[in-house]
Amino acid sequence: MGLIIALLLYLTLQVMFRLNTFLHELSHAVPALLLTKDKVTIHLGSYGQETGNIHFRAGRLEWFVKYNIFSWSGGLCRVYDPECSTRTNIIYTLCGPVFPFLLSLSACIIFLLPDGYEWYKIFFCLFTLVTFSSMVRSLVPSRKPVIMADGNITYNDGESIRRQLSFGKAKSFYDKAVSYYNKQAYPLAIVELEQLLLLKPTSSQAYEVLISCYMQEKNYKQAKGIAVRYVEHCKGLDDREYAMIAYVYSQLNELERSLHYYSEALKINPRNSTVWNNKGYALNLLGYYEKAIPCFSKAISLHPLFAFAYNNLGYARIKMGELEEGFKSIKHSHRLDMNNAYVYRNFGIYYLEKKEYAEALKQLKKAKEIDATVPELEELLSKASYYAAE
Repeated sequence: MGLIIALLLYLTLQVMFRLNTFLHELSHAVPALLLTKDKVTIHLGSYGQETGNIHFRAGRLEWFVKYNIFSWSGGLCRVYDPECSTRTNIIYTLCGPVFPFLLSLSACIIFLLPDGYEWYKIFFCLFTLVTFSSMVRSLVPSRKPVIMADGNITYNDGESIRRQLSFGKAKSFYDKAVSYYNKQAYPLAIVELEQLLLLKPTSSQAYEVLISCYMQEKNYKQAKGIAVRYVEHCKGLDDREYAMIAYVYSQLNELERSLHYYSEALKINPRNSTVWNNKGYALNLLGYYEKAIPCFSKAISLHPLFAFAYNNLGYARIKMGELEEGFKSIKHSHRLDMNNAYVYRNFGIYYLEKKEYAEALKQLKKAKEIDATVPELEELLSKASYYAAE
């Protein structure tokens, strides 16, 4: 009898946890739909996984519900409106953990008014405890990142709200900067962010957007200067922030420094496939092809449809003398993305190694049609043209 009661209690709690996840994410989504203009996505049972789900759409609200309810692990609500204000962000973020608790508490009070100990009274009392516990866990800020299915990170509701409120009087500068950024008016955004940093020199969000502005302007030297200030003034950077700084250094050909920051990013989030790919790419540029190959393999294991990782892996293998294996990887990348100039460049490198110069020239010309700025391209074209003419 005791075993049956324990089993029933376990199953009841599992139902409550799933119901709380549903109410929590829906409580984010409903105010987000009312206060924003773009689509909103709910993931039940995962942190953004788009496969292995029941998938449907109701107006602007898109649902991804994991098939196996007993394998649910968390939930996620994504709001896509780029013009979403700080106030709106705080409102829909706060509603997620608070509304399920208020709903269950109200039901508990209503059902406890009559005398007796019917099963539904016990259920709502337990459910109120579950929602209260969930609310506390969500609203107490935690700097521990939540790793999403795509390798990016987010934070719990309390930390998200803390970050929104951290600007204080400087909030107007940030809102203006984000508005300018979304309109691609990067110089105007830079002015607002520099003003913000005079008031809040430790604002990680301001540094992140400011670096991104300079990256959009292709001003990597200035972006590096901001990155140095960022590391000096801010503690506890996450993997995205380290990866951004690493990318800036790579664009300035400071590859060893870039590798340092990619490694820091992977210490925080070893499931970030983009960082694994970018670290491997930096190793390729340094000629460390043997070290690069495991990085690309890891990126592919985390993201099996990662076209860039397959292409970079193929390049490294060709440079290691593994021509056919490299060619297979590049072909697979081509099937995933047929408009990547680097793929055609790498096809050209393969055919040059095979001494099939006419085909090499053909592939390299395709690469130039797509993107004439691809590294090594002019040198490879000259070489292919020379040998093809003989």
